[in-house]
Parts: sequence; C-alpha cells; structure tokens
Amino acid sequence: MKKAAFALLILLLFPLCAWSTESIGTALNIVEDFSREANILIESRGFEPLPSAEKNKTTETLKRIRLTEIPGKDRSTKVYGVVSSYTESVVESVRSLKGKREDIEEITARLEKLKSGMLDGLRVSLVAESAEKKEPRPVPSLDLSPHDEPPAAPGNDKEGILFR
Repeated sequence: MKKAAFALLILLLFPLCAWSTESIGTALNIVEDFSREANILIESRGFEPLPSAEKNKTTETLKRIRLTEIPGKDRSTKVYGVVSSYTESVVESVRSLKGKREDIEEITARLEKLKSGMLDGLRVSLVAESAEKKEPRPVPSLDLSPHDEPPAAPGNDKEGILFR
C-alpha cells in the first residue's frame, strides 16, 4: 500500500517538477551544444580544442540553480546571465587564439550567430517558465445574485431577497 501511495505521489508531482526544470534543461543543452560546436569549428581550422573546465563550472552552476531557486523571474534572470556569460567567454577565448586572423574571424562570426540563436531559444523557454501569477479577484463580503434586489436602507419595506 505504501509503495502504491508513493508511486501515485511521484506520478502526480513529476509533471510539475519536469515543467519547472524545463528551462534549466534547455540551458544545460545550450551550454553542451555550444561547447561542442565551438570545439568542432576550432579543430577544423587546426587549433587546439578549448578546455572543458569552464563548461563544467557553468553546468554545475546551472544544476545548483535548478535545486536551490524557485521558478520565477529571478531564476530566469540568473539562468540567462550564466548562459550568456559562458557563451561570451567562449567567443572571447576564440578571439584570443593565435593564428590566422581570417580563420579566427570566421569562427567568431559563426559562433556569434550560433550564440544569438541559442540565447533567443533560451529566452523563449525562460519566458514560459517565469510567467507571473495574477492575484485572484477578491471575493465580495456579500455575494449577491445579479437578479437579486440590492439591500434597502433600514426602515424601508423593500428588502432584498436575502433579507426576507
């Protein structure tokens, strides 16, 4: 019985957890894909691949944000900032490579284009996650039907249906 209750609880909570971490998963995929594409472009021109220490640090930061921050505007801002900072640092690392300027400029241009497309996709994912909840309308203290007569002043014979 306990196993069935636990399984039911997991089935009920899993979609909520999966929805709340969708943008973090997108951010992790962007970091991984951007790193892979940058290394492919760099190696195709004969340069050494970039070290993976910064990618690992960024991945750990995103995983920590996933566990510690609640979904909302602040978390979305942090996630976007981390990913944007990482992609910009990769582009700067490519710019600082020693070699043919034409090759480096071509790699940098392709990475900038890739970066802007990936960050736009992340922004869409983050906007969907950080939709703010609207406050519910206040409930009136006296619930009247639209077909009901409003309450009359004291001493008036015409009292509403609620006051009969």
